[in-house]
Amino acid sequence: TTAYADAQATAAVSGKQNTLTNSAGLAAALSDETGTGLAVFATSPTLVTPNLGTPSTLVGTNITGTAAGLTAGTVTTNANLTGEVTSTGNATTVTNAAVIGKLLTGYISGAGTVAATDNILQAIQKLNGNDGLKANLASPTFTGTPTLPTGTIAVTQAANNNSTAVATTAYADAAALAAMPAGAAAGNTPYWSGTAWVANNSNIWNEGGNVGIGMNPVGAQKLQVNGKVKSNGINETSDERWKMDIKTIENALPKVLAMRGVNYNWRTEEFPDKNFNNGLQLGLIAQEVEKVIPEVVDTDEKGFKSVEYSKLVALLLEAIKEQQKQIAKQEADIAALKSDNKRIDNMEEELAQFKALLQNMIKNNVSAQNETKK
Repeated sequence: TTAYADAQATAAVSGKQNTLTNSAGLAAALSDETGTGLAVFATSPTLVTPNLGTPSTLVGTNITGTAAGLTAGTVTTNANLTGEVTSTGNATTVTNAAVIGKLLTGYISGAGTVAATDNILQAIQKLNGNDGLKANLASPTFTGTPTLPTGTIAVTQAANNNSTAVATTAYADAAALAAMPAGAAAGNTPYWSGTAWVANNSNIWNEGGNVGIGMNPVGAQKLQVNGKVKSNGINETSDERWKMDIKTIENALPKVLAMRGVNYNWRTEEFPDKNFNNGLQLGLIAQEVEKVIPEVVDTDEKGFKSVEYSKLVALLLEAIKEQQKQIAKQEADIAALKSDNKRIDNMEEELAQFKALLQNMIKNNVSAQNETKK
């Protein structure tokens, strides 16, 4: 009957509805399912480590996450990519314009060695930073101790090779020392013998402030010469604008008369290092001149004296002028004396004439008296 059938159906499903209300009940009711876990719906399912096997064809949309054991075969897209990144089948292309036109967001200039693990931005940062350490080709400025490539001409260049080459400061210094060795005598200037530079035997000395020829300079004189000097002319500084307290030399003639010019011979054997000339000499004695005109006498650190003969010209000039004044006065006195002598001569002549006249008068008077007596 209908009632019996309903009762049997109810008895058959009794207790089964509750079984299908969760994933565990569903798993107990099914006998051909695979995998474990919770059942999912078809819309937006969440798969936890699914084993997809090897599907012959897969059409995916917005596939994310990681599928363990998934082997990629041929991927067929629904449509080729367009824009900055294009694709045809499995071939994908990124255009140069797309890369070049992108801004380097986050760029900071750096330095260092580009590594294989660097991305493009990191590599560019290092290359640009290293450029700042390089010297310009035009007028380069090197700092530190630059190292040249092995075997370059600047390293292997021979002495006296004047060809154009790049050289480090150390190389140039070494080459200069090799070409002009430092001498053992301080201040002695090397000279070129025609084939090489010679040190310690030069006739020129330079102490950094004073120069000596034939001697090592000592004292305040900028140039000292141990020997005779020949020149076409010497100009001594004498501009009025550099001078002050200017006065004419007084009593020049007595000063000249107080000095004496002498002939002498140098004591060459006792002072061979002075390069004195042999033969009779003419000049003054410094000690005698110093007593009269000390401003023209100099005394060196060893006590030896010298005379600045050129300054005596001023003294001699004023002495000649004083002497000329004396001569002019004497000439005037002599002229006056000559005038007095002439007057005396005239008076003597007049006196002689008066004497003769007087004698004639006396003679005539005597004669007249004699005639009267007769």
